[in-house]
Amino acid sequence: MNKAILLLLLSPLSVYASDVYQCTVDGVTTFSQTPCDDQYNTVEVDNSSGGSISEEEKSMVMKACVNHHSSNFKDPNSVRIDNSKTVWISDTSGARQVLILDLNARNGYGAYEGAKPYRCFLNHDGSQLSKVQYLIQ
Repeated sequence: MNKAILLLLLSPLSVYASDVYQCTVDGVTTFSQTPCDDQYNTVEVDNSSGGSISEEEKSMVMKACVNHHSSNFKDPNSVRIDNSKTVWISDTSGARQVLILDLNARNGYGAYEGAKPYRCFLNHDGSQLSKVQYLIQ
C-alpha cells in the first residue's frame, strides 16, 4: 500500500521535463521527439507552466483590469471584485491567458446590481495586461 502511494506521488514529476532532439536536415534545423539520425543534439525542454506571479503582481493586474472596464459603470469608484479566475483560451492568433473578474458596482440608484464577468487578456506569464484586449478571430 505504501509503495503504491509513493509511486503515485512520484509519477507527476516525470511530466515536467522531456527531451527534444535537434537535427539539421539539408541545412534546415528541425526539432523532434525522436532522434533524426546519428548527428543530433539533445535539447532539454521544461514544459511546466512556469513560475507563478507574486500576490503583489496579481493585485496590480486585477486593478489594471478593473481600470480597463471602469468606463462601463455609472459609479466606477464603487466597483468591487466578487470573484476572479485565470483561464487559457485560443483564437486565430494562438493561445491567450485571460483573467475573468466578476465585477459588481452600484447602479444609478446606489444599489449593487449583481456581479457580471469581465475579461482581460494577459501576457503569457500573467504579470500584466496584453496590449490587445479583444479576440482576434
